[in-house]
Amino acid sequence: MLNRLKNKKGFTLSETMAALLILSLVIVLTGGGVIVVKNAYQRITLKANAQVLMSTTITKVNDEFKYAKDVTTTVDPADSSKAYITFVSGNSNLKTAFKNDTSKGIELYYIYGDNVKTTQLLSDKTMTDGMIPSITYDYSTSDKLFTATITIKKGDSTISTQELKVRPIEE
Repeated sequence: MLNRLKNKKGFTLSETMAALLILSLVIVLTGGGVIVVKNAYQRITLKANAQVLMSTTITKVNDEFKYAKDVTTTVDPADSSKAYITFVSGNSNLKTAFKNDTSKGIELYYIYGDNVKTTQLLSDKTMTDGMIPSITYDYSTSDKLFTATITIKKGDSTISTQELKVRPIEE
């Protein structure tokens, strides 16, 4: 038993402190790397979801413009200070326009007589990560061509913008 107490084998305090310092540096560098990887993953995922949202929005808008008939400028029955480029939708056979909503994204604005009905173009499930699409569009009567700019935003920052040109199918 006395031999055990006199045994000098083991680590000194300075060796233990050096090992703890090295271990701490490894943990800090690994933790920092994990945070960088996590942030990169979030950016990549956001861009991928924005591309899917942009593609879905372009498809829906393209379908509406492609089958549009009787394109005109119409005063908003609910607010006479606003006017929209309207068209008769090939899907609903109603006078239609696109309208932007800050929380619902792009809405189809159906006008029949003095009545107005709005329908969300894309479902809430399609608009992931708090991204909202918006549209501005114009119609050239001489070229018979819709020109639209679709923007995907998250909060105040613009994630993606794309221009779309569609010529309606003539009957």
